[in-house]
Amino acid sequence: MIFEISDKKIENVITKMENDWVFEKINNEKRRYQIYLLIWIIILSLIALFLYINWVKLSVIIVLYILFNLFLFWIISYFFSNKIKSEFLVRYIKELDERINFSVDKKYFPMSLDEFYSKSWILNSYEMIDKEEDSISIETDSFNLYWEEILTSRRVSDSKWRKRKETTNRAYIIYITIKEHRFPIKESVKLLPDAMDRTLIKILYSLWFWFSIWALFTAFLNFIFELFHLKELFHNYFIYFFLFWFSIWIILYFYLKWLNRIKLENKEFEKFFDVYSENDIEARRLLTPKLMEKLVEFVKNSKFRWLAFNFIWNEIYIKFNVRKFLEVSLFWDMKEQIYKFLYQIKLIIDFIN
Repeated sequence: MIFEISDKKIENVITKMENDWVFEKINNEKRRYQIYLLIWIIILSLIALFLYINWVKLSVIIVLYILFNLFLFWIISYFFSNKIKSEFLVRYIKELDERINFSVDKKYFPMSLDEFYSKSWILNSYEMIDKEEDSISIETDSFNLYWEEILTSRRVSDSKWRKRKETTNRAYIIYITIKEHRFPIKESVKLLPDAMDRTLIKILYSLWFWFSIWALFTAFLNFIFELFHLKELFHNYFIYFFLFWFSIWIILYFYLKWLNRIKLENKEFEKFFDVYSENDIEARRLLTPKLMEKLVEFVKNSKFRWLAFNFIWNEIYIKFNVRKFLEVSLFWDMKEQIYKFLYQIKLIIDFIN
């Protein structure tokens, strides 16, 4: 049985939710939780006023008041979000297909995040796991797909050696096993965003380009100085600049060689991805023109800012960064959020098929 999610199926799910008054129920719950929030804000305001009357320092009251309100908002939003997802999304996502399982926690993701990190090599390094939730599993005759939402971070120091928290991964991660793979990929083939987005390579390219301009300019000056018998005044400087330019070129060449980067003929594909593998033949066997077209189409349709893939044996590891997860907010439009989430699942399924 072919697993497929069409636009019509998504629209049918949204329509069914509307017919069952789901969004109306969600809005009613939203108003109830907003009233809870308002009541607690009033209580905190009265407490703050009482403390101010009793000569507590105003600046201390303001700081505490803001902190408690932010914490309160987070707690109420968290319980509201989990309630809505558990009661409605878990049930209605099966309207797409009975084989789709959804959980608000990491229940359906088959491995730990550390294991995914060590196997996929597409996550940024991290020290803390701040969030693992909204997991999905789809198990069919031809493939198994597992999906979850992650947020990780690490501690970094600023110029004054003050510690602060920095987000390293804010993404959906996907693990896919293909059951009917005719040509297993024995060597890892990684597709990462265009190398020009990476700082080190960008710096090296910039240095190489400007010193190429400088080398041409100095070569012209060398010709002029030699013409007028002034070469001795210029010769040493030219040699130094030429050696520096040549060194940058060598470093850049071997750095890209060390990364096992493979150049392909599809210019459109090269705009979005750089390919890395220790086996050039396997990478080209995997990345057929049809697959490259599908990947380009996937990137354009999904509009994700950063996508990474790793193909190894019959497994595919995917990471795509997102600005907003599937969050049920006290203020956002839930209908639009659910539609976007279901459409993201559709894109992944289309890509596998």
